[in-house]
Amino acid sequence: MATACFKGKVILITGASSGIGAGTAKHFAALGAKLALIARNEAKLNEIAADCRAAGAEDVFVSPHDLGIAEECVKAVENTVSHFGGLDVLVNNAGIMHTQTLATLSADDFDEAMRVNVLSAVKMIQAASQHLESSPLKNVVNVSSIAGLRAYPGAIAYKMSKAAMDQLTRCSALELAPKGTVGSRLATRLTWSYIWISGIRVNSVNPGVIDTELFEKSGMNSKGVKAYFERSKKTHPLGRVGRVEEVASCIAFLASDGASFVTGQTLAIDGGRSVQCPRLDVFVNSAGILVNGDTATGSLEDYDRCMNINTRSAFILSQAVIPHLIKTKGNMVHISSVCGLRAFPGVLAYSMSKAAVDQLVRTCALELAAQGVRVNAVNPGVIVTEIHKNAGMNDVAYAAFLEKGKRTHALGRVGTVEEVAHAVAFLASNESAFITGATLPIDGGRNIMSV
Repeated sequence: MATACFKGKVILITGASSGIGAGTAKHFAALGAKLALIARNEAKLNEIAADCRAAGAEDVFVSPHDLGIAEECVKAVENTVSHFGGLDVLVNNAGIMHTQTLATLSADDFDEAMRVNVLSAVKMIQAASQHLESSPLKNVVNVSSIAGLRAYPGAIAYKMSKAAMDQLTRCSALELAPKGTVGSRLATRLTWSYIWISGIRVNSVNPGVIDTELFEKSGMNSKGVKAYFERSKKTHPLGRVGRVEEVASCIAFLASDGASFVTGQTLAIDGGRSVQCPRLDVFVNSAGILVNGDTATGSLEDYDRCMNINTRSAFILSQAVIPHLIKTKGNMVHISSVCGLRAFPGVLAYSMSKAAVDQLVRTCALELAAQGVRVNAVNPGVIVTEIHKNAGMNDVAYAAFLEKGKRTHALGRVGTVEEVAHAVAFLASNESAFITGATLPIDGGRNIMSV
């Protein structure tokens, strides 16, 4: 990473008295930067400043401010520029978390969250941008959260504020991109080259659960924090919570020359949490094809294709979703066919594949019942879909097939997609809580007819 670019550069960090802000300050200190540390707690800032000097910071300026007050944001930037004579990178890390839900959130807490988490970043960027323009680095990095990218219950003001910060990042990146842009044509010994210095770049980091004091400051006791971190091993695919140093190194990357063509981005530092499906309650498997062919003429290629798509995929997908459905005591519904229950000529591979799906349903239902997961199938008769045309039937033949269906289904007609969908929804709902291992014909009585 191009970290040498920070030597002697001025980095202003808000919320620098603890957590990610303090860790980021120490990281930049080790890279030889000059630091302006901003937070309310002057004593804590002085402690971090001492650590930064020991780590190699060229100069550390401590300026205590309450950034929940708009005027203090402006003063923080002015004092920094007055001390150093310029500004190269702004890191907006000041933040507060209220844990209230929508039902319990007060207007005062909402206002405070938006002031500290969002308005402070707006005012800091407004005040800093004119000074960043003249810097060769000219960067803003906002410290947002995975809570700005994904929805979770609780702490609603915090999550709304972080979503707002992410949009601030994107919008300000577009508005500030032209600021400080310079192009120049330079001659070398053999040719001319064009050097382009980009404008102000703005990006965000979006941490997942990081081991900081944020949770205790929001009112969680030490036992609760420990339990939350333990639970986070399961909610983060990498199997652990994150470290402050991991966030700090990403902030430094986004602020460096190594990210010179990156702007307006929200970089998740969350062990994969933001891309993980948080819960799965119902799995509906409808993937399938119809292959025509009898025992005498059916090809092995068609057989393999039908079994792979209709049966093998059902098996593989079922295995994949089982751990998630166990967690939620969820439901699995497979779309089979009346051909899995009754024998019909001319569709051998299809009928075999659907009979196998039915047996998968029954066996799975027995294996998962003790863990609270129900597994069922619907077995449609002739339904008006594209499946027969996809199998090669032309419009004339299909019209004749549907007409014939009026005679082969006891209710005197073929079925509709909506009728199948209603049955799937029923089997997936609590209305069918005592049904598992069932293969439910949606076939107008086709499977009980003698012909």
